[in-house]
Amino acid sequence: MILIQNYPAFEHAISLEGKVEFPKEFLEKVESFIQRNSVAVDEKKRKVCCGKCLKAYSKKLANEMNLESGIQDFLEKEIKETEGHDGYFIDKEKLIKI
Repeated sequence: MILIQNYPAFEHAISLEGKVEFPKEFLEKVESFIQRNSVAVDEKKRKVCCGKCLKAYSKKLANEMNLESGIQDFLEKEIKETEGHDGYFIDKEKLIKI
């Protein structure tokens, strides 16, 4: 399983190797988050966003969607960043408490 360190498009950045199945709705929402919060473009012309904000958003979304603990464990292990910035993450122009 791999997450590219600067976290471009989520569905392309993760190699699941059959161990975790992310619901399509979850991947679409995460991709939308990356698109609206991109801070750079990588060498493959993919938008990238802050890994700390991505981890916080992804974990919060997984909780809201009541996804299985295996998915939440995967997010915790595979996104190497700490979660958020001092208990918050940024989504567009909003500061959201974790």
